[in-house]
Amino acid sequence: MAEPVENFEVNGKTVSIYHDDDPGSPREDDNLGHMVCWHRRLRLGDEQIHPSEFGEDLGEVRELLKEIRKAYLILPIYIYEHGQVTITAKLSVYATYPDKEWDAGQVGFIYVTREKVAAEYGMAISAEEEDKIREVLEGEVETYDQYLTGDVWRFVIEDEDGEDIGASCWGFYGLDYCREEARAAAGGESE
Repeated sequence: MAEPVENFEVNGKTVSIYHDDDPGSPREDDNLGHMVCWHRRLRLGDEQIHPSEFGEDLGEVRELLKEIRKAYLILPIYIYEHGQVTITAKLSVYATYPDKEWDAGQVGFIYVTREKVAAEYGMAISAEEEDKIREVLEGEVETYDQYLTGDVWRFVIEDEDGEDIGASCWGFYGLDYCREEARAAAGGESE
């Protein structure tokens, strides 16, 4: 068995945090958005496309997603690939990527259809609701990035005799989130 990344005590119980070495892709869950990506070596997102199938440039791809796929809200997905792959849908994060002419660029889009928005939020969408939808799509890309970068965790809780109390759990995206859930499962206050 792998060594824990960290251990801590909660109410006389020992919590051990491990990397989740066999996480499922969050893209297999029920997601609001649909990711279309292109990459010459990796299969990313929900669907692999080649941008030239849709048009001459990324603006045409975006317009055809609106026309053909009935996309309501479309966000670009950016990649930084230098030994490890990381992605984002936030331009502010992309702006921090070094070597943009060599190791970074756009790798796809995440979009949501009007039909899916209507099913989730109703027909009339306010500006505040549209901002919330944008945050959900950005969050889906962030969770997928955690999956790609190995930021997925599990915990085991043992009593003072070293026996597993049966509260072990896995599939937590983000170490802080795993710690918080483990602390709560051990009967402690979440931070």
